[in-house]
Amino acid sequence: MILRICRKGRMRVIMNHEKKEIRRYLKEVRKELNCSMSIKSVFLKDLKEEIAFSRIQGMTITGESLRTEFGAPEEISASFYNRNDYKELLAKAKKKLFFWRIAAGVAIFTAVLFLAAIIFFLVHVLPMMSGGIIVTEPY
Repeated sequence: MILRICRKGRMRVIMNHEKKEIRRYLKEVRKELNCSMSIKSVFLKDLKEEIAFSRIQGMTITGESLRTEFGAPEEISASFYNRNDYKELLAKAKKKLFFWRIAAGVAIFTAVLFLAAIIFFLVHVLPMMSGGIIVTEPY
């Protein structure tokens, strides 16, 4: 049994078997969807929130109840592009993808800058610290 605090501060109980059923259902939906990973993740997050809201409203979570309430994964996949909020999902996915591209760019820039600093240290600073004589102009 897992206790979670919802937004209003009330405790709600999610049983382990309910959590497994939700995970299994979302996995089946993920397999059936034929779209980019970013759109899938945004859609599945929204679906998970809808399931959590239904759970708070008193729905008992079983595989059958999820299929009855939200539809079979095959039905969700077939009607996915005809959804009213598809453009909204696409906008959220693009926003999420943009964030991750910026984060990857910053990480790559930081790694290159770090490597440049190490190379500079090895080539220019370390030889001076070793006590050797560096001749810059030939005699």
